[in-house]
Amino acid sequence: MKFKNLSQEQIKEIVEQLDCGFRCFWHKTDGELLFFPDTLKQYDMDTEAWSEEMEKFDNNFDEYKFAIDNSGEYRQKWFEFKDRKLQEWVTDRFNEIVGLEKYSEGEIN
Repeated sequence: MKFKNLSQEQIKEIVEQLDCGFRCFWHKTDGELLFFPDTLKQYDMDTEAWSEEMEKFDNNFDEYKFAIDNSGEYRQKWFEFKDRKLQEWVTDRFNEIVGLEKYSEGEIN
């Protein structure tokens, strides 16, 4: 499967949307980006304006989930990869917060 690369404009758009509290989803083969509110963080937000994007995601997610659930050895590799990346993300965020705390307390010059 050939993946599409992200352009600088797409990266900028992703950053802006994430900063506004949206979730971003990237279609690996056609490069399409979908954005809609993160309902876990903004549970009371009316998401009707994004219903088309959410439906498109739900349809693609169902297919992707089906492929993962039925992919034999790749299913376990996916969960191991996901777990490792989440641990790295938490460690990075923790180090970032600790670094900011130390900086604000004058421990870092």
